[in-house]
Amino acid sequence: EQQSKNTERERARQRLLAAGQSGDFPQKAWSNRIKVETPHYRIETNAPEMTAKYVMTLMEELYSFYGQYLGSFPSERMNVFIFARREDFVKHMASIGSQVPSNTSCHQIFSNDLRKPGGLYMPWTEHLTEILMRDSFGQFYYNVYKTGRPTWLYIGMEEYFMKCRFDGETITDGYIHETHLYGLQQQLKTGKGNRLFDLLNVSSGWLSGQQGSEAWAFFYWMLWGQKNQAKQKEMHIRLRKYLAKLDNDKNHTAAAFEKITGIKLADVEEEWKKWVLSLNANDPYGGLGDPYAKKD
Repeated sequence: EQQSKNTERERARQRLLAAGQSGDFPQKAWSNRIKVETPHYRIETNAPEMTAKYVMTLMEELYSFYGQYLGSFPSERMNVFIFARREDFVKHMASIGSQVPSNTSCHQIFSNDLRKPGGLYMPWTEHLTEILMRDSFGQFYYNVYKTGRPTWLYIGMEEYFMKCRFDGETITDGYIHETHLYGLQQQLKTGKGNRLFDLLNVSSGWLSGQQGSEAWAFFYWMLWGQKNQAKQKEMHIRLRKYLAKLDNDKNHTAAAFEKITGIKLADVEEEWKKWVLSLNANDPYGGLGDPYAKKD
């Protein structure tokens, strides 16, 4: 009997995963879309019911996962709109007064009114899961802190969570972003790179391509770049202490990061660069192995 239950659970998991990967949808108008509420999200889509179920399951798992990292949760339910076809997306965005490029993978509206609800708006794509992991973290972060700053952390964490994996039941992390890593390694080998202090001081709300790679790599280093488990735990405590102070916008500068964490950026910069260069861009964990399985 237990074996039968396990078999059915595995079949259900595989069906759910397939629904998140297939874009072969029947024609369905946006006006006839599915509307569902989960404990923490409102989800609307004109994709099939199983795709809606996939998005519901993924979003709730991500919600718990993000909250474990930030140590805080949004106070209100968030909106996610998934369009089965890109033309549905473009047409709807125009109808609510949001002109977006036709190739936009995801558009986030932060304001909230009846005509233009705040939330994630995205057309279905074969990269649905990666984009949701990235941009729903941005949505989560903004709803916790009411800001997208400090810019390096907001973007660095988005890029980190983009590479998480979902097996239909659980989220796993610790994986490199191979595109960022490879490109950054090429830059560092030629002596090019931004000072960490300057990176952490960016307040414009956006980063250049290289800065985005550096932001991802510095966050990844804080999570998994220490020499042993004891030092890694100490770094995680520093990071949690920093995250707990971000509701105060005075703490969004590089100087504030140094004061809160006790990390002098100039002192760790060369160590960080050497560590980045030591990683293997062709290995899912950068050659470090699964960080959750590591033992001293």
